[in-house]
Amino acid sequence: MYKSAYDMGHEDLLQKLRQIVLDNLENENFGVSQLSEHIGMSRSNLFRKLKQLTGKSISCFIREIRLEKSLELLLNSSDTASEIAYKVGFNSPSYFHKCFYKYYGFHPADAKDQSADILYKRIKSQKVVKPGRPWIISRIVYPVVILLIIIFGVGYTLLNTDNTQSSTGEIELEKSIAILPFQNLSSDASNQYFVDGLVDDLINRLSKVEGISVISSTSSDLYRERGTKTVPQIARELGVAYLIEGSVQRDANNIRINVQLNDAKNDEQVWSHIYDRELNDIFSTQTEIAMMVTSAMHLVLTPEQTKELSSSGTMNLKALEHYQLGRFHHDKMTTESVGKGISYFKEAIEEDSTFARAYIGLADAYSMLPAEPYVPNVKLKRELALKALSLDKSLGEAYAILAECFEAEKNWKAAATEYMKAINLEPNNPRILRPYSQFSYLTRKKQDARLYIDRAIKYDPLSFLNHHFSAFIYANEEQYEKAMEELIICEELNKNQPWMLLGKSHINHYFGNDHEAVVALKAYAKVAFGADYSKEIDSIYAISGYKGLLEWQIPKTNFPQYQSELYAALENEEMAIRTLEKALDENLLNNYFVYRPCYKEYVNNPRFKAIVKKKKLYKFYYDKDGNYIQ
Repeated sequence: MYKSAYDMGHEDLLQKLRQIVLDNLENENFGVSQLSEHIGMSRSNLFRKLKQLTGKSISCFIREIRLEKSLELLLNSSDTASEIAYKVGFNSPSYFHKCFYKYYGFHPADAKDQSADILYKRIKSQKVVKPGRPWIISRIVYPVVILLIIIFGVGYTLLNTDNTQSSTGEIELEKSIAILPFQNLSSDASNQYFVDGLVDDLINRLSKVEGISVISSTSSDLYRERGTKTVPQIARELGVAYLIEGSVQRDANNIRINVQLNDAKNDEQVWSHIYDRELNDIFSTQTEIAMMVTSAMHLVLTPEQTKELSSSGTMNLKALEHYQLGRFHHDKMTTESVGKGISYFKEAIEEDSTFARAYIGLADAYSMLPAEPYVPNVKLKRELALKALSLDKSLGEAYAILAECFEAEKNWKAAATEYMKAINLEPNNPRILRPYSQFSYLTRKKQDARLYIDRAIKYDPLSFLNHHFSAFIYANEEQYEKAMEELIICEELNKNQPWMLLGKSHINHYFGNDHEAVVALKAYAKVAFGADYSKEIDSIYAISGYKGLLEWQIPKTNFPQYQSELYAALENEEMAIRTLEKALDENLLNNYFVYRPCYKEYVNNPRFKAIVKKKKLYKFYYDKDGNYIQ
């Protein structure tokens, strides 16, 4: 009987993956996509599985197999290091030499000078040494680094203890749940928005319960058309222990809700019930469903939690339906769809002026449609957030919006205070976790930035925005393998997003995979410039290489900050600074430019420092003597 990758044991799966790589060793274009296709798993699932089993990314897993095979060939053949580089799938000997030294701590040529026995004994004796550090230095530095990590870790814990969980690993899988979109069994297709509103309401209620991890609707909604995927498969992809499925049939003033709770690990139904009620009883029915779910999951609620679970935010069905329509259009993230979202949020407020979450939705939408580029509607957003808090002080998202307003005004201290209020109220809300991660990264709290974006991904694992910002952090920190893994997930979620495609192009070029770099750039150009430039790109690359393609993009893009980054990549400091100043003058310079690796040689340039000062970020990046803080 055929055994799928999902059914294999850990060792069997790793052995199968290794063999697939070895079978395609000389194919320089064999990478993440091809390995996931051969094994029959999506790239995101394979990424998570390998991380769990080996702690490695997919590309790292493939490269290490290539490097191990290269050492074997170096010791047992007369081929040169460059010849072997091509035989194990590297299309650039220089990149092969760089990776080999980073992995083994010595150069490929050194392997030719020693016997296999001596070399393997040498490698074995150095198992504790991190790859990429010369052996003699590592023997001295490694214990010191470990000690510093321990000291820093203790200090960091003491200084940063709060009421939130310290890592995504502390979230109990046994108490995690996703609510899949309910089926609309009504004859009227437009009732789907009403049905989605009930699901959103149920997610909102359960998210308030301490001790339970509820996946955001952004991720669970991707399973609206689930095809042949089983409950265990979906649960594995979302990283949860329980799944709720259901259907709703609405007929005039009557409604039937069929809901069931599934134990995904054992693939069995834990609880199910059919509710035949009048439409006016829908909110009390929602409370009853939420209470039954928590009981079936063996959660004991406090009186305060029971009260929270009973609150829907509105008792007006029309308001709930308009709110859901607003979220539906807002989450498409196009100018037209956000405009529609604003209209529906306003209608929700007209139906129920006490519906606090509708004000939050409206504020979110205005964030997507700023007054002008990089100039948010601060006054309007603040008014909406304060109105929401006057109706419901437990809304963490409202405090997060206030924090964003203070952030736009460069009031960093006030922004940090409001963000912490938000997180303490809703520690599992990805709509709060991601912006706080962004704020932390901007204000140079890199550990917090990584911690909170990872938590946002935990609660909303299929969010393009979460993975894209995670990739952005990794790329700025020059952890390009991890950045690429995140971009691969982004591509699965939105294959035509231009900045994702551009990131793939640049990182593939860094790895020496120019074929993939050019393919990604063609896709970017088609989306960003609205035409197929494939032949022109091929021609330029054939004559001038990737450098020529960087030059080609400068007049094509009308975004001065990206033009500046292109000039920096071409080592044209004068034009890089000049176009950065232009971006600042035209209000087209985002706050994260200081982190970009392409500017690391310019941090002591007086004009660059002046730009940082005008953005009111100087104190985070330079000390009192004007020295850049490494």
